[in-house]
Amino acid sequence: MTRIRMIGLCLVVMGASSALGSASASALLAEPELGRCVKVAPGSGEYKVASCTGGAKAAGGSYDWKREAIKDKFVSAGGVTVLEAIGGTKYECKTLVNEGEYDNDGAGLLLRLFGCRDVALNFECTNAAPENIVTPTLPGEWGFIMNKLNKEGKLVVSVGLELGIPEPSVKFECGPNKNKFELSGQFIVPIAPIDKMSTTFKLKAKAVAGKQHPAKFEGGGVRALTLQQVFPPMPPKGAGLTSTDTITSEEPLEIKAKE
Repeated sequence: MTRIRMIGLCLVVMGASSALGSASASALLAEPELGRCVKVAPGSGEYKVASCTGGAKAAGGSYDWKREAIKDKFVSAGGVTVLEAIGGTKYECKTLVNEGEYDNDGAGLLLRLFGCRDVALNFECTNAAPENIVTPTLPGEWGFIMNKLNKEGKLVVSVGLELGIPEPSVKFECGPNKNKFELSGQFIVPIAPIDKMSTTFKLKAKAVAGKQHPAKFEGGGVRALTLQQVFPPMPPKGAGLTSTDTITSEEPLEIKAKE
């Protein structure tokens, strides 16, 4: 997976008109970072605010940025999850439960999906226990989905987690004839909040007509999922995932996007 590196933004802002000059204080980092904004002795910190944003100060702040998580495990839970192939075939799961681990560059998730079925045929779909689809751990990496100056000259930023399905794929089967399917590829899930310490983050994946939105990070290539029925064999199709779940961390953490 390609890590998105945003360079030259400060030069663009410096060259802009004076009406946009205030955005230079909120320049993007080279890439989103996971860490902690920690309180230190008054006057000894780099930052003045508890989000460690607004630009580092030579002296006089009460907070320092630590690019690390002391407790890096998390769990998450969500409701209905829909996998939709281009052409309209849908597979719906009633609930999902995730567990995973952060690192500085992203997060890995293991998904457990319950109550899964082929929507049109109402066939149960499984790969582990009845009414249960389990994925391998999906490695993920932070990236910038959007970064732009609005008409007031403020930098507007959103961050996502790009998740990849490791080889060979996620396999499952549906119905009395045990039709077999394989899901592979990568997809991007927006995550919020950013630039704020929190014990929870919301992941919200969205697909429309089998196509993932967003499909790429700023400056990056398109990421996509592929669903293939391997028995009986059918041609592969593009696919997208729609779900919403909330991550709960073991400690307050921040996904930092802006300096």
